[in-house]
Amino acid sequence: MKFLPFENITYHTQLSADEVIKRLSKNLEPRKLFSLGFNRNRKIYEGEIKPNNEFDIRRVVWHRNNFSPRITGEIREEETATTIKIKLRLHVRSRVFMTIFCSIGFLMLMAGIANLLSSKTLEDPMTLIGLFITLIFGCGMAIGGFKYESICAKKHLAQLFEAEIKTS
Repeated sequence: MKFLPFENITYHTQLSADEVIKRLSKNLEPRKLFSLGFNRNRKIYEGEIKPNNEFDIRRVVWHRNNFSPRITGEIREEETATTIKIKLRLHVRSRVFMTIFCSIGFLMLMAGIANLLSSKTLEDPMTLIGLFITLIFGCGMAIGGFKYESICAKKHLAQLFEAEIKTS
């Protein structure tokens, strides 16, 4: 689904697996625990390249975005081309936070609707409307933050690998 904060992408390129890793390495720095956003000497991605041609990276952004995707991938050299399978996911902390936020919001909304139906009066519908708007805004913020960064990352990776996206 297009509106969920995870994606599976497959790139195909004529570059060798070693060249793909070399290009990714040139644009990759080790993950930092703390960094200042105004340091312009930073690379485009931070993370690591693992054994067996796998990688775990995220795009370095100059602003705060807790919903920026974590990018994990696997590079496989085949007979005619190199295939790069990528998964874009929310960070575990963001997934946990959004699950709790949406669960509490949904339960409060259902309790409000149940209370409204049992009392058969429309005393304070603004509370329900407020809960609904808060729930939609929170989910929209997470999805919007994720999608914005995933679009940027997908375009840059396609250029970096001189690849075309086969599936998404």
